[in-house]
Amino acid sequence: MSLYVAHEVLVIDDEPAIGEEICDALSLRNIRARYAENLAQARTLLKANDRIAIISVDYNMPGMNGGEVIEMLKREFRRPMAFIMITGDGRQEIAIEAMRAHVQDFVTKPIDGRALVAAIRRAEEQLARLAETDVLQAKLDTQSRVLSERIDAISGKLQQREALLRQLMLSERGAIDTLTDEIRAPLAPLLDHIKQLKSQLLDTGNAKDAALAQSVMQSGLKLAHAVEAIFGTGTDPNSDPLKCLPVDVADMIKRIAPALRRLAAENQVQLKTRIPTHLPFLYADESRLARALSDIAIGLMSELSAGDHLAMMAMIENQSLITSFRISAQKFDERILSTLTGELAQSLEGLDSIKPSIPKFVSARIIVNLHGGRIDVDDRHSPLRLIKLHFPLPEADQAAVRSPQAMAG
Repeated sequence: MSLYVAHEVLVIDDEPAIGEEICDALSLRNIRARYAENLAQARTLLKANDRIAIISVDYNMPGMNGGEVIEMLKREFRRPMAFIMITGDGRQEIAIEAMRAHVQDFVTKPIDGRALVAAIRRAEEQLARLAETDVLQAKLDTQSRVLSERIDAISGKLQQREALLRQLMLSERGAIDTLTDEIRAPLAPLLDHIKQLKSQLLDTGNAKDAALAQSVMQSGLKLAHAVEAIFGTGTDPNSDPLKCLPVDVADMIKRIAPALRRLAAENQVQLKTRIPTHLPFLYADESRLARALSDIAIGLMSELSAGDHLAMMAMIENQSLITSFRISAQKFDERILSTLTGELAQSLEGLDSIKPSIPKFVSARIIVNLHGGRIDVDDRHSPLRLIKLHFPLPEADQAAVRSPQAMAG
């Protein structure tokens, strides 16, 4: 019988006549075999030839038994090897010792050539399985290492992002405090002037002057209340630290959309949403981000008339996640939108009264800025107006950005 064996066989036996006879018998079957009379010769052959992987060991060796030889070779040579124990003693104790030494096979004397070849075949199959396992393990180790590096990189980016957001939050908080002082400082004398004006108008005894005085006073009080609502001490909803986690923006918008649709129906505004099925995750405070988008949508609907159109969309553009609001309205106070982008004090100056949408727009603007984003308004194509909220994506997500197919909602 002929058998091709990829590895070479090492026969260790203290009786040269038996060892060489085994090697000759294997050679006749196309199995390359080497003979070693003792442990020292076995070490030399194993060091010189790394193709030796199947080792036949006689149990009765001088100075130590075959099990001890196997254990020693395993400790010295860290490579895949399969061992076959050969013995003239079939006692159960020897078989148990061979099993403890993790011997691949057990052959008794007198040696049956077919039994030995069958044992070598099984040893070759075992080595092949070990090789496959090693390849698979190497692939798994590589994938695990790549995944670990990827996780470390993303974790580092998220930590950098969180630090940046905290810096932005502190800087924005400082800007809000400064702006609060700038607005509050002239607010008290302004109210005093309004009161004086009201008294002067009432003194004229003219009904029109009295009505004007009352209107001026109410506008002044509305301004004071609006400023306190936006900047009042301890009342700013954006003063708490951000709680940033990866946010599925597409899912978040889909969750707030039903409430917005109900409000649109009440105001007789045509609301549409166009949200992709999948968007990259955004590292953000989800509750605040949802509130910012809701505040903008609610604020816009409060300024629209029956029959006007509002579309809410999301997309990837220039390595940023964009959420946008498109307005189609014949009559719309453009000055309202300046509270989203311009200097707040100048925006308030240009308005006749403080509308309910202004606190919502200012709060949304603060939240967007805290997340490192910005707001743009494009009103060049009246009656269409486009409000775009830009949120920069982490570098890890920018490399994987693909333009998603938008889905009509």
